[in-house]
Amino acid sequence: MVVGAMCICTFAYSLTGCFGFLTFGMKTESDVLLNYRADDIEVGIARVMIAVIVISTYAIVHFCGR
Repeated sequence: MVVGAMCICTFAYSLTGCFGFLTFGMKTESDVLLNYRADDIEVGIARVMIAVIVISTYAIVHFCGR
């Protein structure tokens, strides 16, 4: 299960990195969302959703770490 999850994460991050490089070239930031304009609505929604994911998974990760 852990190996499968790591493979999925590796694939997702690699795909994001490849598309970021194809979109922005050598000017790609380490955080791909930083390459987009701050007033872009889709990017704002993506940032909010990432914050929701981080907040909602904290309890589960913390419970396992206890």
